[in-house]
Amino acid sequence: MRFLAAALAALGLTAGSVASADDFPSRPVSLIVPYAPGGSQDTIARLLADELGRQLGGTVVVENKTGGGTTVGHGFVARSKPDGYTLILSTPAGISVAPYLRSDMTYDPFTDLVPVALLNETALAFAVAEQSEIANFPALMAKIKAGDRITFGSAGIGSSGHLVGELFNVEAGASMVHVPYGGSGPAFKAVLDGEVNL
Repeated sequence: MRFLAAALAALGLTAGSVASADDFPSRPVSLIVPYAPGGSQDTIARLLADELGRQLGGTVVVENKTGGGTTVGHGFVARSKPDGYTLILSTPAGISVAPYLRSDMTYDPFTDLVPVALLNETALAFAVAEQSEIANFPALMAKIKAGDRITFGSAGIGSSGHLVGELFNVEAGASMVHVPYGGSGPAFKAVLDGEVNL
């Protein structure tokens, strides 16, 4: 029941719209994911869409709108009619990071979007492919100290993975090269395919 209450609040069904709440949803609800399919946010969105659809008695469709460090998806939602039919599974990249990294913002995250609920917290970790020569953290540090070129992939410019990698560069005196992808799914694939080290 708590989930349903949170979902209804997320869809804009406040006390002032109770009369129309019985008819909601009369068409599919779009849940925008500003990352490519296959990553953690996409997986969370698909689980949320299934459950939300069941509880609302309607259809919730996940749409991946990638690009611009998540600003494409956020901009799409910001320009959508504020009727509860277009939601976004946001991350800090599009809300609290992008305004400080980009001069071409098409939306104001502080006035054009309304936060609804914290759905999850995600831990960040360096991951390497099994065939990598970096078997553990001391091996990574040894390669860095030896001056080896180390690349790290992330879900995109301004993503948490990108910022943590750059913070690691500063703290460890490293110069790992950032390679941005359109989501954590493509970044994981790049590690497995050997395109990036971690």
